[in-house]
Amino acid sequence: SKDTIDDTLKLGVASNLVPRKRIDLIITAIAALHRSDVMLYVAGDGPERNKLERLVKELKVNVIFLGRLTYDQIPEFYKKIDVAIALDPIPTLNKASALEALAAGRALISGENGADFVIKPWGIIINPNRLENEIKAILFLVENRNIILQMQKNAKEFARRELTIDALVKKLTPIW
Repeated sequence: SKDTIDDTLKLGVASNLVPRKRIDLIITAIAALHRSDVMLYVAGDGPERNKLERLVKELKVNVIFLGRLTYDQIPEFYKKIDVAIALDPIPTLNKASALEALAAGRALISGENGADFVIKPWGIIINPNRLENEIKAILFLVENRNIILQMQKNAKEFARRELTIDALVKKLTPIW
């Protein structure tokens, strides 16, 4: 993994483009920062795509829509970004995209209902229903890039420890 964060902070979302994933909020939050050094990569497709593309044009934000990626392309996607964002409001460890991001050693901004603004060793958990939380989380990482590198290292260690098959089976068994 990289030892530095480039001049441009690369955020990424891997998701179906549907309303509950709140990608419009991420785009709006980036626009609110008025910074040219933040870039968002969106991997995925869905019914919201046209609406999101219009929003990007309207707000003049640096966003690249990559379309739906194959399973084999996902690891490359995570290598390209610094921070993954998963705002779907379910618990972080129940989200496939969040687990993939942590396993890939990416820092994570994760939405959870009932959360406020919690800094974890591997990222930030926020209440996804409040735009100011998205803005605050992204701004915090933009201004503290050295922390991102530490979070990436911690994400990898967390994944190695907590995301083993045994640990996941234990965690997911009550859900089934």
